[in-house]
Amino acid sequence: MPATVYLLCSRTGRYYYGSTTDLIRRLEQHSRGHTTTTAKDAPWQLVASRDFDSLADARQQERTFKRWKNPHRVLAWFQR
Repeated sequence: MPATVYLLCSRTGRYYYGSTTDLIRRLEQHSRGHTTTTAKDAPWQLVASRDFDSLADARQQERTFKRWKNPHRVLAWFQR
């Protein structure tokens, strides 16, 4: 099943990394405050996304982003 890894930016400049099989639905959930991690900093803007062949691959990339702890490095990854 295809999946997407994505990068969001909040109005306060905070970044959020995620992965999903349905990006449109997931962005709507973030906008509605469905996720406690992102609810307080809404609205969020999609900065970048990239498709993967499987959810497992997308989740692995998301975990890599979170280990990096550097949104500028993540942005550079999306831009290459």
